[in-house]
Amino acid sequence: MAARTSAGMGVVFTITILSVTAVTLFIFTIVYLSNYQALDKELKQERVDTEQFVTTGERNIDEVRNIVTRAGQQRKSAIGYLVDSQKQIMEWVTGNPNDTVTDLGARLDGIPGAKTTPATRLIGDRDAQIANLQGQLATAQAAVTAAREDLQAEVDSKNELQRVHAETVERMGEQIEQQRAEVDTYRRQVQEATDNMDSRVAGIRADYEAEKSDLVGRLNAAQQTVLDLEEQLAKLRQTSRDVTLAPLPEAGLADGSILNVFPQDNYVVIGRGRADKVVLGMTFAVYSQGTTIRPGPDGTYPRGKAAIEVISIDQNSSRARIIGSTAGDPIVRGDIIANAVYDPEKIYKFVVYGNFDTNRDGIATPQERLNIEAMIDRWGGNVQDDLGGDVDFLVLGERPILPPPPPGTAQIELVREFVRLREVVERYDELLARAQSTSIPILNQNSLATLIGR
Repeated sequence: MAARTSAGMGVVFTITILSVTAVTLFIFTIVYLSNYQALDKELKQERVDTEQFVTTGERNIDEVRNIVTRAGQQRKSAIGYLVDSQKQIMEWVTGNPNDTVTDLGARLDGIPGAKTTPATRLIGDRDAQIANLQGQLATAQAAVTAAREDLQAEVDSKNELQRVHAETVERMGEQIEQQRAEVDTYRRQVQEATDNMDSRVAGIRADYEAEKSDLVGRLNAAQQTVLDLEEQLAKLRQTSRDVTLAPLPEAGLADGSILNVFPQDNYVVIGRGRADKVVLGMTFAVYSQGTTIRPGPDGTYPRGKAAIEVISIDQNSSRARIIGSTAGDPIVRGDIIANAVYDPEKIYKFVVYGNFDTNRDGIATPQERLNIEAMIDRWGGNVQDDLGGDVDFLVLGERPILPPPPPGTAQIELVREFVRLREVVERYDELLARAQSTSIPILNQNSLATLIGR
């Protein structure tokens, strides 16, 4: 019984001890949790407060670590180190340690390039400017000294000139007095000569009036003689008018004859060719006799029995197609041909200009114009330099080509050549415009050859 009681008490005691222990652990657990929560809250607050000064990402930046290291070396916090550094910088830059970066920026706004150029470079540039200005000042001072010396030299020179001028004026005064006396002498001599000339002029005028009167009388006599001679001449003309032989009008003369007739081919051969200045397209009237080519009482010419037009030209003869005929009166050999405006002695005048291709190589040059002029000369024409009222034809070759204007840096020879070519082109255009405005026929190389039968 006693043994069981002791055992029971031991169990109760053990349970009691365990219970107390469990209660104690529970209490400690509650206290620990409470402290943990408080500490965790404080840690989070500390982290929030720390983020205001440096973030977690910024802590791993090398510059931030270097700041923390230098701050630790001076036994300061990073913020304290930065604040002290800013004050020192502001003390050096603005002179006020309490200025902020914003204050510094406001001061730098008025300085060109201050925000984009390092301060040390600005200071170096300013020192260089000061040194340059000091050099300019020294140069200016030297120039002022030289100018003063030059001014003094000018003053001395002016004084010398004034002295020389005074001496010169004095000498000139003496010369003027001498010349004044000479002028008075000359004036007296001129007056005497004038009086003498007036006397001679009066004598000459009297002689002139006498000679004029004599000449007027002789002129009147000569005019009367002329009137008498004119009256006699009129009488002689009236007397000889009936016996004077008047030649036939030039337009009524025969200009050639028919050498051969080819009626089946409707053309004839005439005795006029290139040597007689016949040109293609020229027309002639055909008459049986030359005596019939005379104007009637009303001034009109009789109509020929046929009309022909030149279609090809040889040296001394030409072929002409029959363009009109009279029924029952055919053209026969020996008939007379006439053209009222044709004159084999007429010399046609040409103006030749431009580039020509007489050798048929496909290249037109201004030098080949000489060949065209030679062709006209051989035909019997005359080459003129400019369009006048008596020019019959303007022969134009190809228009010269004007190259682009040379640049301002071109050689003078190139510029002169461009100016020459421009004048040639302007001359070409001027001749073309003048010929068109005055209705002068314009020929090219081929039409010229056709005209003169080449």
